[in-house]
Formats: sequence, structure tokens, C-alpha cells
Amino acid sequence: MTDGIYILANDVVFDHLVALLNSLEVNGAKNIPVCIIPYDNRLKKVQVEIATRPHVTLFENTDSIIFWEDFATQVWKTHAKAQKVWQSQGLKPVQCLEMHRKLCCFDGPFDKFIYFDADTLLMGSLDYIYQKLDEFDWVANDFQYKSDLNYIFDLSSPKLPQILNIDQLQSHTFCAGWFASKAGILNRNNCSQFLAQLISGEAEIMSLRGADQSLLNYLVARSNISFYNFAYAEPEQVTGNHWSSEFDVIDYVLYDKGRRLTYLHYMSISATKINQLCAGEDVEIPYRDLFLHYRYLKSPEKCPKLKSPSWLVRGYRNAKTFVRQKNINFRYKLANTEMNILRKAARKISSLQLGNKVYQQYYKILMDLRTSPLGVRLISIRRPSVANRSKISLAITHFNRSSLVVGALCNALYDDRIDDIIIYDDASSPEEFSRMQANIANLSPKISIRRGEQNFGAYKSKIRAISHCKNEWAIILDSDNALSETYVDRIYHITAWNPKLIYCPTSANPYFNFKLLSDIEINIEKARELILSNPNPKLFRNFINDGNYFVNVHKYLDCAEEHQDICVQASDVAAFNYLWLKSGGSLYAVSNLSYYHRQHSGSYWLSTMTDSKKVLNKIIEAITNHKKCDFL
Repeated sequence: MTDGIYILANDVVFDHLVALLNSLEVNGAKNIPVCIIPYDNRLKKVQVEIATRPHVTLFENTDSIIFWEDFATQVWKTHAKAQKVWQSQGLKPVQCLEMHRKLCCFDGPFDKFIYFDADTLLMGSLDYIYQKLDEFDWVANDFQYKSDLNYIFDLSSPKLPQILNIDQLQSHTFCAGWFASKAGILNRNNCSQFLAQLISGEAEIMSLRGADQSLLNYLVARSNISFYNFAYAEPEQVTGNHWSSEFDVIDYVLYDKGRRLTYLHYMSISATKINQLCAGEDVEIPYRDLFLHYRYLKSPEKCPKLKSPSWLVRGYRNAKTFVRQKNINFRYKLANTEMNILRKAARKISSLQLGNKVYQQYYKILMDLRTSPLGVRLISIRRPSVANRSKISLAITHFNRSSLVVGALCNALYDDRIDDIIIYDDASSPEEFSRMQANIANLSPKISIRRGEQNFGAYKSKIRAISHCKNEWAIILDSDNALSETYVDRIYHITAWNPKLIYCPTSANPYFNFKLLSDIEINIEKARELILSNPNPKLFRNFINDGNYFVNVHKYLDCAEEHQDICVQASDVAAFNYLWLKSGGSLYAVSNLSYYHRQHSGSYWLSTMTDSKKVLNKIIEAITNHKKCDFL
């Protein structure tokens, strides 16, 4: 039997391809034959490279390419929702049709194979993957199963539970950028049956977010073939593989907590950036030196000395920026006009005394504008750094909220007192993560993205976000909230920050008001007093679960470390605040410290409301009766 590797590539990803081929040769796959599946006809550089590598060939079975492209076209043309959406966006009838050519793997020369997207690097041996193919027909090694299933299948389709086993589906999803299987597992006979089922209406269960990935996952799930994912079956033994994770680099090999990676995936890093880098431009990409090492492994003398682009290139890009800026200026004037209209509307509402609901609706419209991508760029306040005062960090937690994360940068992006912004992604789906990256691309060099390889939940993701902050003090902010214009001003009005205090907002506009607690230092005994004496029982309950506060990084992490075994699935802020109080810390409600609370259907509170209320009740009872709180 012949083991082999397939790679989908063309000249656009040539630098990716060379780096991958070199990494295969030196990291355990030197004797494994490789077949390049052409993404399209742009192959001049690829063919020259293949000629220098005896073990690398080009897939030339045009009949197979035509069959699988025709198969994918028929499938997606019957997907009514896909056709409507893609047509409205001015896209082709089948989005990324060429990506479906990876299905040619099943017609190729290898009995057992591993498929690589071109934007990967091999780090370790593949023997264990091929061995597992002796037991299973499909093998994966990724954490796609921890992402939202909606990115693979359309959970809103009533047909989904009738067609596939929902209970098994999550554990059997996989990333289509790296997988292993066998020749003929998908073939013209069984795919003709699948095509008939898809045309009859089953196509609607596939998500539009990554057409080839949705179709591959459907075919594997529908065929009921044996499936094994190392990351699902042995999560404690496998490593991460995404570039956003922090790995140790030892002799140009990546290690995750001492364990050698199998592969590194540069998913969502554009080929344009890689090509600019290899052309000698000083472009920041993760593990840049590692990539350049493998790209020029056989020709180190050609490795470019990086420098800023020439004046001609800069001039061209500046011209593009100028045109884009003209467009932005127009939208800015439009935004200012809208702002003026809204301010006048606010004064009118106030004069007519139309009540709180009208005010909340007005405020929502106003802040939706301010936290829009355009608003963040153009309306956010600008503040200089403060002499003789330390700069601070902003830690933002994110999970499948790509449309909201830019808004969380409102009034922080251009505040020089904040010189470190951490966006911690709690293992969002690859699609959501890529969209989030695109949304914040080039906003500011002070933004760093960190990505968890698995979903830890709101409680632990905040701890992980804070652990990446470079400064001694940090603001913790949920990605669906935004700082007010005066939030950081109020923090810097405090003469000396006390590490034993968590500085809490007294307003979560326009919904929550904790001003009755202003300038009160609340320890565990004061908390008990407030619960027992306050006529409004919801006041402290809401306050302790509010978050979006200012903390000393080291003390915060010390408290988290002291209670590292705690597992909280709801009311994560209240849970941490309770542990903070029990550890001897205090909460300090800072007068006029406010943020904007953005309500939306995907709210963590809404999705965990029942469990959150249970946890809150336990915390209130524990504080009131001097009991230990048992978190579920």
C-alpha cells in the first residue's frame, strides 16, 4: 500500500508551498510522496519547483477535477439560501468552487493519504496518523468540534435532526484544511446517491460559511464511515495547531508545553502578506522567522533582508489610502450629521419626559453608531498618556462575536494611556475568528490577538486574557460592551491604585445604575450588610455580577490561582467577585465610572439565565449566612 500527501496549491501560494515542502522533508515526511492538486491553471512556478523534487508530482487527472467541480456545482445550486445570499453579494453561483478540488484526493495514487492546505508547516512525524487509518476510514486532529456547529451545519433547518444524528454530530466535525483518509472512500457511486439526497432538499442543512468544509462534513457524516479525531478522543495528549496559540520554538520546531506539534496552520493569514514578506517587506506574521527558515531552507542566501517598502510602493498604497480616506470622510460627515440629529432628538425626548424606555432606545441608537466600525475609527476619544503614571492594558474576551468586537475598542483605540490591548478568543469557530481578525486588521499595533485551542468558558477566558497583559493594571471588558468617554479619565483621577481593590463601574448605560454604592469599599462584611439592609435586593445582586472593571493583574491572577479548581458555567463575574471577597479583597464602586452595555440576542446572560440566577442565589445566600458557596 502507498501512503502519500496531497496539497492544494497554485502560484499564488507558491511561497507557502515551498515552505511546506521543505518542512515535510526535514520533519519526518522525507520519504512520503507528495501530489499537488492544482487550485487553478496558475502553475508556472509550481511546475518548475516540482521538477526539482523527485518525490513530488502534479495531479493531472482532469476527469476527476471536472467530476468533483461538477458535483459541487450541482450541490450548491440546489441550496436556495446559498444562491440567494451569494447572488445578493455579487458572488459566483458556487463560492470558492476551486476549494472543492481537494475531493480529488479520493481518485489519486495513494491508498492512504493526508491532505494539507498549502498554508501549513509540518512539525512532527505523521506515522501515528497513517497507523490510525488502519482502524478508521477518516482521521482528524483539530479542535473544530469545540466551535459553534452552525459554522458547519445550519442548525435552524428542521431537516437536520431527521437526516443526521445531532448527538454525534459535534464530536464528528472536522477542519477541511487538514485530514486523513483512504482512496475511494468517497467515490462516484456513493456520491451519486449523496447528490440525489442533496438535490431532494438535504442541501439546506449545510452552512454557507466555508462551502467545501460544509460539504465534506456532510459527506462524512452521511456516509457513516468510521471516524477518529485525536483532539476529541485524546484532548490531553494532543497539541494545538493554530498560529494564534503561543508555542515554544526550539531548533525551528514548535512545542506546546513540551509536546511537539504535528503541524502548524497559518489559516486566515493572507497569501498577500506572505508574498510581501518573501519579497523583502517588513511584514508582521506569527512565527515569521520560523516561516522564513522553511521557505528558504534550501536557498538561505536568498532569504530577504526585511525593510520597509520603497517610496514607489508607498506612493501607490498612499494613493489607495487617499481614495479610501475620501470615502471615509464622506461617511464621517454623514455620521456627524446623524449624531447631531440624535443629540437634538435626545434634548427633545428629555423635554417631553417620555420616560426611560424611550431614553434607552435613543441611547441604543446613539451607541450603535459610536460602536460601529466607522464610529470607533472616527468618533472615539483621543487622550494622551499621563506623565508619571503607569500605562494600562485592556483585556477583551471574545467568543463568536466578530460583529461586536470592534465596538469594544470604542474610546480605547486612540487613548495613549492604554498601550496594550489583548483580545482573547475563546476558541471561536474558524470562520468567526477569521472575521474577527479581518474586522480589527490594521486598527492599531497595540492590539494583540490570543486564541485558545479549546473553549474554556467566560470564567476562565477572562483569567487567560488577563494573563497575557503586559502592564501591572488592566481593564477587563466583555466584547459586547464598550468604555464610556470618561471611563479611563475616572480611573486616572484616583491618586493611587490599591492592588487589594477591584475598581467597579457604577453605571452600565443605559440599563443598570449602581450610583447608590458610589465610593463605597465593599469587603465581605460590607457585602452582607448591603444585602440585609438595602430595600432593593437586586441592587447588590446586579452589582456583583457586573464586571467590566479595573484590576491589578498580579492580584487578580493570584486569586484565580488560589481557586484554580473552580468550575463556573454561569454568573462568572459574580463567582470571581465572591472568591475575591472571600480571599480578603474588596470591591470599590467608583463614582461616575461607566461603560456602555450592549444588549443582543447572543448575550451570555440570556443564554445562561436560569443557571446564572441559581449561582447568584447561592452566592447571596453564602455571603448572608457566612456559608461556603458550592459552585456547580
